[in-house]
Amino acid sequence: MSKQAAEFLLGYDNGYGFPKKHQDPWEEIWGYSTEGTAAAIAGLRAMAELADANGETAFADDCRSKADTWESNFDAYCYKTDAYLGDHYVTADSPEYTGSPPADQRPDAAAFMAYWPWNVKAATSAEMKSTVRKADDNRWKADNSPCAGRYPEDDYTPSGTAEDGGWPLCEAYADVVRWQSGVDSSAVSDYVFDHAETWTTAAGLLPERVDGDGDVRWNSNLQWSQAMYLLLVESDQRGTPFGLAPSS
Repeated sequence: MSKQAAEFLLGYDNGYGFPKKHQDPWEEIWGYSTEGTAAAIAGLRAMAELADANGETAFADDCRSKADTWESNFDAYCYKTDAYLGDHYVTADSPEYTGSPPADQRPDAAAFMAYWPWNVKAATSAEMKSTVRKADDNRWKADNSPCAGRYPEDDYTPSGTAEDGGWPLCEAYADVVRWQSGVDSSAVSDYVFDHAETWTTAAGLLPERVDGDGDVRWNSNLQWSQAMYLLLVESDQRGTPFGLAPSS
């Protein structure tokens, strides 16, 4: 099954050294998504490890070669200069539906997954550091709480309009980049021991979203939020990010 998935990815090149368009992780945009591309690269590299373990070295080489090609073009598609908040990774290049701000101009917390867990871009890269510094902008985060949203002007809310607030799972991805890039060496421990506690329900469950003051807005328990918290605890205890995909 894993090999069939990898064979699909190997055949999904757009002819210019990048995966074809696909849906972004928030299930809103069809385009060359930053996180989706990183996930595809990580998938091929994981398959290469499996292939090597089963003696299929030629197939492993094919997977690594395609992943390396896609990585070499990653910034050309996914990193924009003079965009919505300056220079940063965006939701997706060439989106079929642009949104407001446009998906190819707005920063997106899913882009931090290109470092953790997909291990495609280094946290210390100039592009990743530039992006994570933008996550402190109140247009992207909760005004009175250290919690990043999915992207600025996100209107996935009960009111159908953009609301002040953030997503704990998005802050988790941003904090790992802050931690490993040196932008904020205490970001993950602060999340684990301080920030997350203020975002939980009376039952100790993390939600999908908090409001501008860090109070639970909706959807508790969100298992994705809980899972990211557990991985951050493990990472903090180990002193290194836990669960990174294979490197090139």
